[in-house]
Amino acid sequence: MQLHNSAAAQTLFAMNNWGVDGNTLALGIGNRPTSHPDWTFASNAGSDTTRAAPCMCWCVPLPLRPCRNLSRKMCPMLKDIGTCTP
Repeated sequence: MQLHNSAAAQTLFAMNNWGVDGNTLALGIGNRPTSHPDWTFASNAGSDTTRAAPCMCWCVPLPLRPCRNLSRKMCPMLKDIGTCTP
């Protein structure tokens, strides 16, 4: 699994080898300063002494409107398409 900013040729986050039995995970944030900037073949997860990944999210409340789904009285309105979520 890799997340990239392709416009800037940046690896934002990479986790490789996660589906391969017996291989050590390759984890990275940002570009790796080698010929594999996406952390391919790094096999570095076993050498990490701290295994914590903080995650910060910016939450914005969605406006509500009456919903057509009868099991719910109100649902979030998606501004870009103007419909209710199921």
